[in-house]
Amino acid sequence: TRVCPPSVSKLLAAFAVAVLAPSIAIGQNLTPSVTTVAFGNVVRNTTVSKNVRLTNNTAVPISGITLTPSRSEYTATGCTQTVNPGAFCTASVAFTPTLPSVAPEAQNGTLSVTFTGSTSPLTLTLTGNSVFPFSLNKTALSILSTVRGFTKTATLTLKNNQKVPLTSLNYVTAAPFSAYGCALPLAAGKSCTVT
Repeated sequence: TRVCPPSVSKLLAAFAVAVLAPSIAIGQNLTPSVTTVAFGNVVRNTTVSKNVRLTNNTAVPISGITLTPSRSEYTATGCTQTVNPGAFCTASVAFTPTLPSVAPEAQNGTLSVTFTGSTSPLTLTLTGNSVFPFSLNKTALSILSTVRGFTKTATLTLKNNQKVPLTSLNYVTAAPFSAYGCALPLAAGKSCTVT
């Protein structure tokens, strides 16, 4: 009977660790197409959805997939079926922001993905900001005193935070003040001047 020299035995052991072990680990992965689902600025009380692919890199089917967001502003659906080896399923993640403060409000969270496999759960990062439909660059205007019958003005900038054109504006002022400006429709992301 031949006995492998110590150097050969060590080489075979190193091969097993370097090649076989990683293949076992990879065989348990459910891999997402992205690790962060970024929604950017979303107008309050509106919904934006994004898709995430979950790919089965194992040699056996993966089942029992559940999607659990950490915040109520997020929902996740899909991937209810068994995913065969090499195949993928599509999860839909939706962001419906709640009332923000005066400035954009970050409403970040996570999505926990559990499944049959040793690397469960998988955690994805969710990012999104809740904003008003439009914003102003000032919260107050100061107009210097003027002689009766004459007019002095001040301006501010209005920005459309929506992903669609702003089609309606209504200025409400108390006498002797008035406001005008901003030709409509105002394109998504664009600004105009209010006098």
